[in-house]
Amino acid sequence: MALVAEALGTVVPGVAGIPAADSRLLEAAHGTGRLVVEMVATDRRLSTFRTEASFATAIVALAAIGGSTNAVVHLLAIAGRLGIDLTLDDFDRIGSGVPVLVDPLRRGGCSWRTSTAPAACRPC
Repeated sequence: MALVAEALGTVVPGVAGIPAADSRLLEAAHGTGRLVVEMVATDRRLSTFRTEASFATAIVALAAIGGSTNAVVHLLAIAGRLGIDLTLDDFDRIGSGVPVLVDPLRRGGCSWRTSTAPAACRPC
């Protein structure tokens, strides 16, 4: 879900690949907090910059990582809250031609999360 949130533009870029125990995650959390405060101060809301194209990008990312159905439920809920018409058919239409680029499940001691974060790499 972290990568999908990043593709949707709801978190600071680069956060999705940081492991939980990495100190850079705390730095990113502070950056995200500063961004939220700035957005509130300028009355900038998700509804002003999330579009159907934003959700299409998130669906492509979800399909490319073989993401979970949990992300589908979240994207449908977020889109509904923003008044964007997103349906299960959109996931089929947009995601069906996207190749799976990474397998987020552990296979042979390697996972997407550990293979993308140098500090946590293990041999695959």
